[in-house]
Amino acid sequence: MSPNRVVKVDIMEVDSLSGPESATGVLDVYLSDGREFSLVAATPAWFEDKMAKLGLDFYYGHSILFLSSLKPDIAKKAAKELAKDDALLCQYDTPRTTLPRVLEEFKQRH
Repeated sequence: MSPNRVVKVDIMEVDSLSGPESATGVLDVYLSDGREFSLVAATPAWFEDKMAKLGLDFYYGHSILFLSSLKPDIAKKAAKELAKDDALLCQYDTPRTTLPRVLEEFKQRH
């Protein structure tokens, strides 16, 4: 049996401050065996700015995939790396939410 491979990565629900180097989005990852995963991704610049705007000193919760840029080639490269280990894809799988929503909900609880 051959290992699963990433056949497609879509970048959805993008929130950008100034282009792909300061952005967040949801990566929909499709594997050759038919499974699909939704990964919350962000650049460190976007995350830092959002934390400051919300006045958060810390965050814990959903796993975030950090990328240097929210460009398709970088997103696919990261997805291929995660697809080497099913446990990682399951850990980062965060269906039906976005990082702005996650951080707003976290702020309300803390």
